[in-house]
Amino acid sequence: MSFHQLKLVKEVTCLYFSRKNNCFISGSRDKTLRLWKEFSNSEWGCIQILEGNSFCINCVIMNQYEDQILSSRDDNKIKVWMQVSLLSSQQPQSKCYQTLQDHKKDVYSLSLNQASTMLVSGSYDKTIIIYDMDDQQQWKLKQVIQNDYENWYIQYVQLMIN
Repeated sequence: MSFHQLKLVKEVTCLYFSRKNNCFISGSRDKTLRLWKEFSNSEWGCIQILEGNSFCINCVIMNQYEDQILSSRDDNKIKVWMQVSLLSSQQPQSKCYQTLQDHKKDVYSLSLNQASTMLVSGSYDKTIIIYDMDDQQQWKLKQVIQNDYENWYIQYVQLMIN
């Protein structure tokens, strides 16, 4: 099995550890998402580099099934990556299938509800945006919440479960 050695061009800005697959995802200033896996000799290697980002990655999360990766960036966008099934002998690969462009400035935080049917994002534009998953598995804008405080912006959001 081949993998990329631990080599990052710029600093890592965010991490997400998979609870099901013993792997993690890193986002960095080099504009890439990298999927990392532990191999038999207890060394970690990069198994896929997700490119196509034009700016720094600020946040990365996965849905409850861990077949969807969501990343936010310094270009006001949220990218949604879906795992693509390959032959059973190969590692699954992820491809970008949706880009959300509703923020006006850098998107710093993302959070999903437990069912992975609602997405919340926070941005330097002082807004929180709520998205719902539709029947075609696409994220659709539900509501924009404007923060009216002077000199404040949203840097972290998390959905709480009762």
